[in-house]
Amino acid sequence: MTGFVGNLQLIIFLGILYVVAVDELIDSHLIVLNERVSQVLRVLLLPSYVGITLLAIFMIIP
Repeated sequence: MTGFVGNLQLIIFLGILYVVAVDELIDSHLIVLNERVSQVLRVLLLPSYVGITLLAIFMIIP
């Protein structure tokens, strides 16, 4: 798909993949370091998806 709708679908899809990847990384690899570090990373990284998605949508608006 091309155009605005295709780009929007791609942004949403990549955002979902980002959330899944970050959650898996925190759960399986970073929990070994420290529970506190994992909690802070979860609070910082997972909500950043919304900001990145909004920025990407803003960039594709004609």
